[in-house]
Amino acid sequence: MNFSKNNTSLINALTSISIIWIAPSILFYLLSYANISGIFLSQTFSFVVIVFFIFLLSNTMVIFLRYDRNYLCTHNNIRRNLLINLIIFRLLLFQIENTDSFAGILAGIAGTTTLIIFASLLGSYLSQAIKRLPELIPVCSVAFTVDLYSVLQGPSKKIALQIGEYYSSGAKGTVPYVDIILIKIPHLTVNYLTPIFGVSDWIFVVFFTTTLLKFRVSDSVLGSDITTLIDSENRQFYFPLVSIGLLTSIFIAYIANIFVPALPIIIMIVLPWIIIKHPNLWNMKASDYYLTLIPPVVAIIVYFS
Repeated sequence: MNFSKNNTSLINALTSISIIWIAPSILFYLLSYANISGIFLSQTFSFVVIVFFIFLLSNTMVIFLRYDRNYLCTHNNIRRNLLINLIIFRLLLFQIENTDSFAGILAGIAGTTTLIIFASLLGSYLSQAIKRLPELIPVCSVAFTVDLYSVLQGPSKKIALQIGEYYSSGAKGTVPYVDIILIKIPHLTVNYLTPIFGVSDWIFVVFFTTTLLKFRVSDSVLGSDITTLIDSENRQFYFPLVSIGLLTSIFIAYIANIFVPALPIIIMIVLPWIIIKHPNLWNMKASDYYLTLIPPVVAIIVYFS
């Protein structure tokens, strides 16, 4: 009986997340064919659309984390099976997505949906490793250093060039395979979906939010905090500071027309704010300081050697 009830809850949660993302995506894509498409040409309107989709994403976390806390966090075997199935599903959708048709657009929207659910499953799972809130600081140090180094010297630099060349040419030619891990939305002025960030960025957002939820720390800037929302069955808006950090990185990249790594921007905005707002929660051990300092020191040595 309980197993059947939990399966129903899982289906309802995943269905709700899918509808929240897929329905507006299809609507905005169809609007690109409307005669009023001239209003979509401004940068301001394009960024408003991005804000809208980040807002939707933020609220999918509430739906997922409510189910995760109530059941999934103690049944990681189900999580593992879902992750495997989502990887397979994403690979299949990617083959259809590469076709120049409306079916390809639908596959692209569904593919992004699988990435959102995948990131929710994996990000919330990774947060289980955090036993003390101060452990979040060394983790952020590693994420900050690795992402920044990857952009300056590693694979992210090559990936950014490939993606930039492909979409600047109007999404013509061979699709870079790395496109499979990008979260994409309708741009309204073109007949293809455009990327706004990678799935790893949303994994970190979910990880960060889930960790704060675990220690009942609020980072909401609009609507109720995540703890209140998870404890309540009422439908309320949620827009956390971590989403503001993500939007800031997108805004900088959008205005400057350059690739900007999202994780360093998110961490520089969110972590200091959380530490200042809740200083009594950050009782760091000596090992925390060492683990925080080691990644940037090693990266600097490697970079300049």
